Amino acid sequence: GEIPKSVTDLPFLEIFEVTSNDLIGTFPRFISDTLRILDISKNRFHGTLPADLFGHYKYREKEVGKYFAPYLSNLVKLDMSHNGFNGTIPLDGRSETYDPETGFDPTLRNLQYFDIGYNMFSGTICNNFGLMASLEGL
Repeated sequence: GEIPKSVTDLPFLEIFEVTSNDLIGTFPRFISDTLRILDISKNRFHGTLPADLFGHYKYREKEVGKYFAPYLSNLVKLDMSHNGFNGTIPLDGRSETYDPETGFDPTLRNLQYFDIGYNMFSGTICNNFGLMASLEGL
């Protein structure tokens, strides 16, 4: 089944780990700004990642801060491997937090583990990955 909105709207969610559960749908959007672990691996999620996923301005019914995905700044693990995601990874310097002088987007500054394997992504790997000082596994 799909992840219910009542779960993605939990304001103080810190860990969301649902690996190997046969869940379906597109990339889930959370409102928590305390989320540290997001593991949706080995499910049946599909589609493209939202262009505004990594910090672009976006307004919803409830404003959850300056950026659409406030949880990303605290995230240490993001695992979306073994799903059916496609398209490109929207880390191309178009977010509102991107610094053109350094070429770095601090949105993912705390990220230590990022797994996107076994999907159907296309395009190139952006330079921003090389600037993520905390990254230990890719």
